[in-house]
Amino acid sequence: MNEPFSGSSAQLAMPALLNAYGTMMYQKHGVVMSEEELALTWGNEQKRTEALKELADEASYASVIDALQEVNQQFESTHLQAMYQKVASAIRQVDQRSVLFLEHSYFGNMGVRSSIQRVVLEDGTPDSQVAYAPHGYDLVTDTHDAAAASNERVNFIYRRIQEKGEQLDMPVWLGEWGAFYNHSEDIVPVAQHAVSLIEQYKFGQAYWSYNEGTEKLGYFQQAILRPYPVCTNGRLLNYQFEQESSLFSMTWQEDGLTDAPTMVFVPDVKRLSIQELPFEAHINKLEGTEHGWLVIQPLGKQKQRSISISLNERLMK
Repeated sequence: MNEPFSGSSAQLAMPALLNAYGTMMYQKHGVVMSEEELALTWGNEQKRTEALKELADEASYASVIDALQEVNQQFESTHLQAMYQKVASAIRQVDQRSVLFLEHSYFGNMGVRSSIQRVVLEDGTPDSQVAYAPHGYDLVTDTHDAAAASNERVNFIYRRIQEKGEQLDMPVWLGEWGAFYNHSEDIVPVAQHAVSLIEQYKFGQAYWSYNEGTEKLGYFQQAILRPYPVCTNGRLLNYQFEQESSLFSMTWQEDGLTDAPTMVFVPDVKRLSIQELPFEAHINKLEGTEHGWLVIQPLGKQKQRSISISLNERLMK
């Protein structure tokens, strides 16, 4: 379900946010804002842009956004969770293998803690085939000020997502993020920071959204289009692509239980030389493009493995 919304109870959200913002302003600056001043601040785009600068640090942002916790919890813990369980139970009557993706509510996009829980099977045991599929967006998304996104706010939002994934003990697939559309080069650092967090937390992800020509834009070429692990034999421990040096690194623990390969997407396979690889691998090229996959064969035993790939110098180890 896409961004479940709490309906009429969401009317409680804005008063809670305005009150929390007023409290934050008093605690930080000793400024007392009337209800009218608060309403005018958030009702005017220019004033709202200025107001968001007060929420650029994690502590200030948390003090305001957490005012929505109670409203959000009431909706997710009752209506949303019940709906998820009802749908999951119906699906499991005919399909026991497919992975079910559970998404937090709309307010969770901004970093409000989610209260959703893992659905259970008919006998009450936790369903093991479930993943957490949140969305994550900064407050300036879908505005002219998207390039002014706060790194600290994005840090906060993605960390909340990571914490929820750990609490649920479920893999995280970031179902939406970014929404940079046709923004120019000024959005590139914002995109690169988001990608660095996705890599740090090892989120699966799907960028939103794609329009004709998106693949030619700066943020796509300089942030989204990069090497990354597609599938791993065993457990992925860490990976990172450094834009400045074009160095991709990855570490994983092979389990020795399957013969499935580890696959790494490579934007330009011409930069790779199989002869330089110190292990058994081959390249599967994506027909009609310069892209492809580096397919690394498993060792057939439990072992921690790592690779470093420089797409500048064709240097691999």
